[in-house]
Amino acid sequence: MTQQMIKKRKLVDFKVGDFVRINILKIDRFSIDHPTLPCKILEKTRENRYKLGCKFGVISICYSSSELEALGAITYPELNKIPSDKISIREAVRL
Repeated sequence: MTQQMIKKRKLVDFKVGDFVRINILKIDRFSIDHPTLPCKILEKTRENRYKLGCKFGVISICYSSSELEALGAITYPELNKIPSDKISIREAVRL
């Protein structure tokens, strides 16, 4: 059973500089906030987790590839200059 679940889950190996989006849980956002947040991959850790940056700063936690979705954009001007400030996902969504 476990093997079937692993086969169905499609893990994508993202590269540094790829544009992705993360789904924001309802607990972390208001109803008027966007349900997803576009980000740029800044670093890949040894545990196959990704450090992300958005237009407001560097997200304070790392995400696995199963939590990310490819954005499909080649360029994303908002993410060219990412501030070095560390912010939580809640702060990023509400800014």
